[in-house]
Amino acid sequence: MEDFHQNTETILKSNPEQTFIGIWFHDDNITDEQKNQMEIYLHQTFYYYRIFDNMEQFSSYMYKTQHVAKIFLIISISNLSLYPLVNLVQEYSIIEKAYTFLPIRTVKPLEIDTNNIDVLFEKISNNIKHFSKKTNINMEMNTKSQSLNISRINQVSTSSNKFMSKSNRITPIRHLAEESMEFLSFLTMVKILLDISYDNNDIEDMWRVYRILYMENSIELKNIKDLSKSYNSENAINYYTKSSCFFKIINQACRTENVQHICEFRVYISDLDKQLSARSIEQEKNGIKSSITKVYRGKVLSSSILQQLIDNEHGLISMNGFLSTTALSEIADIYSSIEGKIDEGYIRVRFILIIDTIEQPYAYIGDCSAVPAESEILFSLGTIWRIESIKPGEKFYEIELTSYNNLNSYLDTLLKNYKKKEYDLSLVGDILRELGNYEEAEWFYQKMFKQDDLSDESRVYLYYNMAMMRKELGCNSGAIQYFQEAARRLQSSITKSNGIRSSREIYICDKESILIAVYNNIGLVHEKNIGFNEAIKCYNQAIEIENGSKLEMATVYNNLGLIYCRYGNYQQARNYLTKAVELADETDSCWGELKQNLIYVENITNS
Repeated sequence: MEDFHQNTETILKSNPEQTFIGIWFHDDNITDEQKNQMEIYLHQTFYYYRIFDNMEQFSSYMYKTQHVAKIFLIISISNLSLYPLVNLVQEYSIIEKAYTFLPIRTVKPLEIDTNNIDVLFEKISNNIKHFSKKTNINMEMNTKSQSLNISRINQVSTSSNKFMSKSNRITPIRHLAEESMEFLSFLTMVKILLDISYDNNDIEDMWRVYRILYMENSIELKNIKDLSKSYNSENAINYYTKSSCFFKIINQACRTENVQHICEFRVYISDLDKQLSARSIEQEKNGIKSSITKVYRGKVLSSSILQQLIDNEHGLISMNGFLSTTALSEIADIYSSIEGKIDEGYIRVRFILIIDTIEQPYAYIGDCSAVPAESEILFSLGTIWRIESIKPGEKFYEIELTSYNNLNSYLDTLLKNYKKKEYDLSLVGDILRELGNYEEAEWFYQKMFKQDDLSDESRVYLYYNMAMMRKELGCNSGAIQYFQEAARRLQSSITKSNGIRSSREIYICDKESILIAVYNNIGLVHEKNIGFNEAIKCYNQAIEIENGSKLEMATVYNNLGLIYCRYGNYQQARNYLTKAVELADETDSCWGELKQNLIYVENITNS
């Protein structure tokens, strides 16, 4: 049987263009492990899916009036009394295909499609391929749109497939109901990237990535060559309004929500953001922005995207990427192909965006646009909107959005926290590591290593974080190697400076002395590997460092006490644990744990 993950890769690449959604209805007989596994498969297969475990909620959703997307329905219930109602639902016209999946044995035999999740999604992926062929997803745009450069909005980049992988879903619209902090972390990393200065190497790296993406397109390669020679940061907005590689790739990169992609194009994104910010400030002063209270955006959306918007009415969204709008509703209507042909499963939409207060930069750019007739108002990354209403009309769906500014205070708090540190690529790596995105974090650390002017202190810091990442992943041998390299370089640095060295705050670890942290954490790794003698040696090396805080030293003494306790040397353990409690302050969060360890050993000693 063809591997499911390979079979769905093609489906994933066109995820936002899906004209169907997935729905899973299950009862209480599904285990947590089965739920988690099913959700992974649903996420890999469908751009948008829903899960129900309540019959009333499921029925209510299925019989709601605004259904625009066909449904692939999965039913996992063993209660026979519910099947008449479920069978009735399956007759509903919006059901494209229904499957019965029961991973557990039932009391009475039921007619089921499968009890194997791989077989189930093999069937689903094959049915989806057949359905997609039937709906012909190649969109025909009205010839009238060409005169106004409409291809800039609706054209799909020929290089988009090279952007995509199973972990990089294209997400045109981010729904923020349950993902606000994740989104704010992403936006924080983007803002940090845009604040980092760039040099000629960064510029050349960007052009290199563009050439790789368009290596099979000779016309675009020539355009890239010409543009790289004439590129001027002052013309960033003008480049964006042309049907160029900039517009196509920048929005593709933003829609993956992958900061690695953002970093690869940060030179241009930074130039565009800075020019837009400057115009935003200027138009704030001259009163132009106060006259911009309502703008329009026309789109042809796949039914899966529109269905998600309908289901999240009154919720918060952010359009991933820079947001192009117009002051003229008739221009928006052209972009929604109001008089053109669209394929089955696609729907014309007119967004009406009501502007109150927006802290993110936005500005009227008609006077510097390549297409001034469009009267374009461009919004920077990260503007947030509330869905006020969604109304079907004779020619298009009308979606009214209002600007939403309340999340900016959280964003400001995050940025202020990170502004205590010098902005560089490693800071983005730190945030990714904190979020558990280790692969992306390592990419940023490795990119930092390649910098010619990287200081010894920064290099030590990178080795330390690489070691901590390996430790968190359970790769103890790799952790020790990086810890040892950090210690070697730091010892060398201390020797060169005659032992006088200012302390450095270590993000995430909250260590005032990185060398103490290095030796302590090497000891922890050895201890996990039952290398107690090596662990004791490392802890003793940590104690010999003179510039550590009392809390750090208390931590090391506690670790020494615990390891001697495991050895059965309770008197020595008591001595070290007593020292740990004496060094720590009662206000420290770990003081109770240190005290409890000491009491435990004292009870053993006195018994």
